[in-house]
This record gives sequence, structure tokens and C-alpha cells, in this order.
Amino acid sequence: MSTNPFNTAGVQLHVLVDGVPLLEQSAMLISNITVESQLFLPSLCEIELVDSGQGVLLENGLVAGVLIEIRAISGEDIIGVPLFSGQVESIELRFDHTAGVRSVVRAYDLAHKMLHGRKTTGFPLSLYSEIVEAIGLEHGIATLAEPTEVPYTMVVQSNESDWDFIVRLAREVGYVTFISIDPAVGLPSLYWGLMAPAETAPPPVGVELSPRAIVIGDDGLISLRATVSGSGLTASASTRGWDQSLAIPAIGEGPTIGDASANVLLPVELATELGGPTAQLVSLERIAENEAATEAASVGLGFRLAGSYSNIEAIVRGNPFLMPNSAISISKAGVLTGEYTVTSSTHTFEPRSFGYRTQIMCAGYEDRTLMGLQGAAESTFKLNGVYPAIVTDVEDPEFLGRVLLSFPWLSETFVSTWARVVQQGAGEGLGMQIMPEPTDEVLVAFENGQLDSPYVLGGLYSADRLGAVPAAELIEGTTMVRAFTSREGHQLLFNDNPDDSSLTIQTTFGASCIVRLSPETGISITTIEGQPIIINSDAEVTVNSEGAVVINASEVTLSGEGAVEINGADVSITAEGAVEITTEGAITLTGSDINLASEGSVSIEADMISLVAGEINIAGGIVSLGA
Repeated sequence: MSTNPFNTAGVQLHVLVDGVPLLEQSAMLISNITVESQLFLPSLCEIELVDSGQGVLLENGLVAGVLIEIRAISGEDIIGVPLFSGQVESIELRFDHTAGVRSVVRAYDLAHKMLHGRKTTGFPLSLYSEIVEAIGLEHGIATLAEPTEVPYTMVVQSNESDWDFIVRLAREVGYVTFISIDPAVGLPSLYWGLMAPAETAPPPVGVELSPRAIVIGDDGLISLRATVSGSGLTASASTRGWDQSLAIPAIGEGPTIGDASANVLLPVELATELGGPTAQLVSLERIAENEAATEAASVGLGFRLAGSYSNIEAIVRGNPFLMPNSAISISKAGVLTGEYTVTSSTHTFEPRSFGYRTQIMCAGYEDRTLMGLQGAAESTFKLNGVYPAIVTDVEDPEFLGRVLLSFPWLSETFVSTWARVVQQGAGEGLGMQIMPEPTDEVLVAFENGQLDSPYVLGGLYSADRLGAVPAAELIEGTTMVRAFTSREGHQLLFNDNPDDSSLTIQTTFGASCIVRLSPETGISITTIEGQPIIINSDAEVTVNSEGAVVINASEVTLSGEGAVEINGADVSITAEGAVEITTEGAITLTGSDINLASEGSVSIEADMISLVAGEINIAGGIVSLGA
């Protein structure tokens, strides 16, 4: 026989509304009180009262929004043990000819505050525990978040409620979360941390049996079903990722760690025995950003995997000490004797039938209720496919060619982490490098559908943001023109029109310099508004042509720091005006014959003229030699 006072039929559940007990005559009308509590879920309290006059709720102030408490009272203990603290969310009326009219009040603990609405926001350079503390503070809930060690570049709450978000973070690293109640003062707080170790359960020995010790055959135990299974277990778990800063894979591994210590093999030992030491579960549920993040996620995956190792379901006489995250011991259970951690509890009080009973489940990190089955599919908001975004910043602090993005269709305030930009032919020292600019619309895809890991695939045009070349010119039955235009109007134009086929390079939309290559007209270089054409070279400049080379200009100047040579089969110099040859040195004319001809006079002036030849002939109508 147990001496635990809460394993007796005399225990009752009392209701307090805003700290005040129900009226005595109203408490007599209670037909059922149910408190359901489970890791990762808000606790639910349902109170059913016989209400033939339909006035008991108003008499006691039981309306939506009021705070209620449920306490287990035994003997002379008028304070009792707190089971529930929360807020009324709904009121219901039931009727049937057997039970008559009943009023039902349904309340949820403080976690319900974090389930109202969804949002998208980012937490840059944060620890998961810091994020949870910030969310708890935002909702005015006292929070105990066990510290995590891995800082993340950006953690994104992706169109999720605050509760779903912190649950996702907890599951990823092998933590649990729920609203716990301090048994001493009855105050609720948000717990986010490791599951209570099963080995902290009290031993099933002593003068007074602990209320968290279950003994097969004890009168406090009504029924029990215990199972340990290695089905589907693997010796280790692994998550994968990609380190963008190093461009290398990130691989984490963790053992299958259980939450129970039965007199049989532990989860990792059982998995090794059944599946072999190399069997491993690889999860791609989340692609982590570096090795530290994959290691943390692998540990969390190992905890969740071990949840299938043991399953305990028990019904006992009312026991308010059996709550989620409390460690219990089971004895006289043969090979299943051991310690386990409670993951869910249902406390039911029916004063007109069996009184107060407690049902518990120890199922590790896996939710095996119908609600858990409904939510078995991945609940994280995934962005599969491609989405439009707006570039907000291109000043990458690490100079890696990344950009920041906003998603106006998703959130007015959310800005992404630094996103890599897809570049054609990208490789070490090669490929295109064309960066979008702030306010540009771009098309984005997300790694593994995760909002915290975007990639920019390319830019987009719209009715308000057209390209520099009108679409009508780009397409005339078929694609005629392909163009690339910079912000300042520098263009590369490929024109496939058979009447004007060409490749054109031009600046400022053709307002200054144009280089045009055409199979019909050749190569043309044009400048506008007085822009010069300058050719500079540290070596030779050679112009070869099988045809003529024509230079037309208002003035032509040939200058050389060394010799200037003009060679040709025939050399002809023609001028409409005078021809002047000036040199500071000698002028030498050499030829087989030299003819000087003029329709006018020929004048030679010098300080001295010397004519030397084998024979000199001077002929003329009049020849004058004198000084």
C-alpha cells in the first residue's frame, strides 16, 4: 500500500477565477475538470458545470479573458499543488436529455499568447536561447532558456507564430519547451531547454513512496502499458549543410541519445545490435550554415530519433506531481524497470464518478497523440520555387558580391541575410560580374526552401521598370536585338536584323562614343560632341590593308620622336596651297633623275650654292650669273 496522499480518492481539484475560488454552490455543480499538458504544446483546461439556469458562469465571472487556476487539494492542505494557470479563450453550451444543460469553459496556458498570428522577422548574429528570451519578454512571460553555444548569421522566423517558431528551434537542437508552473508559488513560466534526465527520478524505495515512483501492483496504479522497441533505430544521426564562406560541405553527426534508462540496452546500443554500428539516419529537413550548426542539429536529431525507443502509458489515481518533464521511476516491471521522463499528462476530475485520475505518457520527443499525427508533416514554412524580391543594399561588408533583399509581399520590415548572386561562368578568377543595384527587382530561390538562405538568380523588368531598348525593337517577328545596358547607358547591342546586322558598343546610349561592327559596312568608330579618338601603345601600332588607307581631316599631323618614313611604289604629295618642308638639319633629295618643274619661277636662295657634276648645262633665253 502506498502512503502517497495523492494516491487516495480524497483529492479534489479546485478552480480559482482571478485568484478567487468558485462560489461554494457553483463548485458543487462541477461535473468534469480536465487538464491536458504536453511538451511542445499549450496546456488545455476544460471545466464542465451543470448549469440548468445558465447563470453559473456569470455568477463566478467565468468569461473570456479571465485568468483561472486549477489546484489539487488534499486533506488539510488548503493551498494544494498547482496544475494549471491560464486564460479563458472559449465558452460552450452543451445539452442532451440525459445530462441536461451544461456550460463548458475552455482555457489555455500562457503559450496561447504566442499562437495569435504569424509573422516574418529576422534575428541577425543570434543564439537560439537569446531569441527565445526576446520572444518571452515580448509577451511578458517569465522565461528560462538554457543557453545555446552556436551563433547563427541570421535566424529567420518564416511566416510562423512565435510558439511554432520556438518549438522549431527547440526540436532542432534537442530541447523541449512548455509552460511550467512553479509548485511553490504557482507562477507560470516558459521553459526552453533540455528534457529532464530520466536518471533524476526518485528511487521506488523508502518509508514514504515518492509521488513520482510507480510500482507495479501498487493500489495507486490503475493500468500501465510499457514498450521498448528498436524498430527503425540507427546508431547515429546526421544533418548536412553548406558553409558558404568556405564553399565546403558541413556534416554533423550525433549518437542516438535516449531519455530512458531501463534494464535493457540503451537506444544507441540497441540500434547497434539491430541495425549495425554504421546505420545512420541522415536528415535534410534543414540545411545548416556551418559545421557547428550541423553538429548541434545532429545532436537534436539523435534525441528525437531515440524518442521511438520507449513508450510508457499509465493511468494512476490522481497525482498532480506527474507533469510533463518530470522524471518517474517504474519498479517491479521486469526488464522494463527503470527511469523515464513524462512527456504528457491528462488530469481528469469527475466528482460524480471515479473522482480524480491522472494519465501520463513517456514518449521521448515524439508526439504520439492524434494531434501529433496530424502535425507529423513538416510544419516549417518552406519557400519552394522562385519568388520576387527587391534589392536593398549591395555594400557587402566582406566584399563577396552579395546583396540584402526585402520581400514586400511577405513582410514590410523583414530584410534577408546577405544573399549570393548567381553569375554566369563564375569560377576562380573568371566569369561575369554583374551586380544588381538597390531598388532593382530580382528573382530569388531559397536553399532547401529556407528563408534564411536566399540566392539571387537574376533581374526582372516590369511595366514601371523597362529596359533601355524598347521591346518592339528587340522583337520583330523573331528576336532581332539582344542588348546589355549599364546604369549610365553604356551598351552592348547585338542586332540580328538581316537589313542592319551589327554589333555595337556605345557609351551614354550613343551620345558620345560608338564602335560598330557590321558584315556589310565593316568597322566604324564614331565620337560625338567633340570626343577625341586616342590610340596609345607601348609597342608598335600596325595598320595593314589590301586596299587603300584614306585619312581625311581638317589637319593631319605625323610626329615621331625618331625617324618618320613614308615608303611606297609611288609617293605623291598634293596640296591645294603651298607645300613647305622645314628642317633644322640637311635636306637630301636622291633619285635616278630629279626634275623641278614650275609654271612660274623657281627661286633658290642660300648663303652659298655649290654645284658639282661631271658636266653642268645651263640653258635659257637669258642666263644671268652675277652677284
